[in-house]
Amino acid sequence: MRRINNTLSELRTQLTPQFAKSPPGRPGLARLSRRTACGSGGFTILELLIATSAFSVVLLLSLTAFLQIGRIFYKGITITQTQQTTRKIYDDLTSSFHASGSASPQGVASAGRAYFCVGGTRYTYKLGKKVDLSTEDTTNNFGLIKDKLPGGSPCANPFDAPGNVPINPASHEELLGNNMRLSNIVLSQIAGGSLYRVDITVAYGEDSVLNNAGTLTPDCQSSLSNSRFCSVSKISTVVNLGT
Repeated sequence: MRRINNTLSELRTQLTPQFAKSPPGRPGLARLSRRTACGSGGFTILELLIATSAFSVVLLLSLTAFLQIGRIFYKGITITQTQQTTRKIYDDLTSSFHASGSASPQGVASAGRAYFCVGGTRYTYKLGKKVDLSTEDTTNNFGLIKDKLPGGSPCANPFDAPGNVPINPASHEELLGNNMRLSNIVLSQIAGGSLYRVDITVAYGEDSVLNNAGTLTPDCQSSLSNSRFCSVSKISTVVNLGT
């Protein structure tokens, strides 16, 4: 009997510290609560709201940067295409000058059309006319057309009688690309010799994205959202006739 009492006393001594802070009738509850609180891995609603807001801001900034890069990339393509077209016109004129011994002054035709010839090659143009290749023709819907004069024909008005020589449908070529316009082209003979100054301005874009769209000196609007669909390219040089 004494041994049993001693054993119970030892058990009570060992268990008393564990239940010392537990409410009456609920042994171990305080210790269990502390363990649960310390081991919790969840998030509060406030933490979730903060994390969601931060993610939304990062996503919005990334999307804005992506769209900006796209606009800059598209503008680069527009500028490159316009410059290449202007260079193509310059190279074509230079080749005609070098291969020819004569150049005619620029002539005026009806309906805002004009023309000039370098040797047997005629260039017919309409300043400010935006090219749409799907509806392009040789009477009014064109920008800058190159064609070959038949035989030894002199430089003649392509449209207006008397003495007009219509544009040759078999040899004509539109030198401008789609949605481009020839804003200015000038051939000026220097001091009556074989040197000619050539000035070319080509613009790309709708009237809505160009300042002074119908003039000799257009330029693109400043905002990137509009200017990505716009480009203006200019070349001024001196060429030598027949060399």
